[in-house]
Amino acid sequence: MAQKLLLFLAVYFYWLVPSCAIGQQSIDFSAALELAKKNNPDWKSAEQEVEIARGKLTTARLISPFNPVLEGQAGPRNIPGEKIGADYGVGVSMELEVAGQRGLRIGEAEKNLQRAEAAYKDFARTFTAKLARAFYQALFARERVSLVRRVESLNQRLHEVTRIKFEAGDVSGLELNVAAVRYGRSRKETLDGERELRRALLELRRLLGVEESIAPVGELPITAPPVSLQQALERARANRPDLAAKSRELERAESEIALRRREIFPNPSVGVFFNREATGDKTVLGGLSIPLPFFNRRQGELESLEARKVQARAELLALEKEIRKEVDQVLNQWATASESFQLFQKEIIERIEENFKLLEAAYRERKIDFPQVIIMENDLITANLAYLDTTLALREAAIKLQEVTGEVK
Repeated sequence: MAQKLLLFLAVYFYWLVPSCAIGQQSIDFSAALELAKKNNPDWKSAEQEVEIARGKLTTARLISPFNPVLEGQAGPRNIPGEKIGADYGVGVSMELEVAGQRGLRIGEAEKNLQRAEAAYKDFARTFTAKLARAFYQALFARERVSLVRRVESLNQRLHEVTRIKFEAGDVSGLELNVAAVRYGRSRKETLDGERELRRALLELRRLLGVEESIAPVGELPITAPPVSLQQALERARANRPDLAAKSRELERAESEIALRRREIFPNPSVGVFFNREATGDKTVLGGLSIPLPFFNRRQGELESLEARKVQARAELLALEKEIRKEVDQVLNQWATASESFQLFQKEIIERIEENFKLLEAAYRERKIDFPQVIIMENDLITANLAYLDTTLALREAAIKLQEVTGEVK
């Protein structure tokens, strides 16, 4: 009978453990970022924007954007007194760029590529910050679940001790009921915390573009040297790719305006033609055609492009002001979070399990009564939850500071 029981347990854990524990992949933030680069569809889409701009530059660098045109013509000729003959001719013509249009077209395409590369770097900046927030939110949720599970375990034991004391006549029925209510409430908080942890892990998996279970690994607390407003502004101006993208867009708009103005000059088409008449006469002719810009002188395009240039300049100035505001706000956020974090003594917080055991032992040994247990337990729980909230706020402030200064890693 014992052997059958052991065999059943072995089979049970063989199937249970891999699906729950072994199947989880432990990853730190660096590994998470690499996974996102490989699997996230938004990241892949952003990469293709650069390839699209690179394709436009390849087109601009062609020797000519125009292909030769092969022309042919044929028709019967009725010569009096002779049989009907045929005239035919063939020719090749091609439009030629003038006034330096090719160089301007290449310049505009190069600025567009630089803009696309800066925009891609800006996507990487904002996405990395978003991923970091999701990663450390999952770590925070896991730490919080660990804490509320300890609280639930403590309240379960306190409820059992109170029940024993009630049966011995040491406490009232009211205290037993309060102990039962506190245990039930802590059980609900555990379930709520586990649900929040699942939600955080699902969001993290969505950003990573993976289906398998993952377990983020890392430290929630963070320390960093203080940064002045001037230093942060200088870093932001030097590193922010969206600022570079706006500058490149303004330059691209100016280049496109110069190109369109050159295109007002008409491109001539030149060609050579061979004709043979029914009489046997042959001719070789050269051809030249030039469109006359009487009506369409790119007026509408230039008007739109001038407006786009003004718009691009306004967007650049607006972004510079927005960056200054973001830097100021994030430094205040960092200072507030740092000040709050300094209020907690890490050594005391990390000894939560020991503190809970001391509280339980004091209650068992009748050194404190149940109302005192409630007060002390509430103080310990509040302090530990506040510590977790503060470490998350400090981590998010650090992520935001790196994002705003363009130094996201």
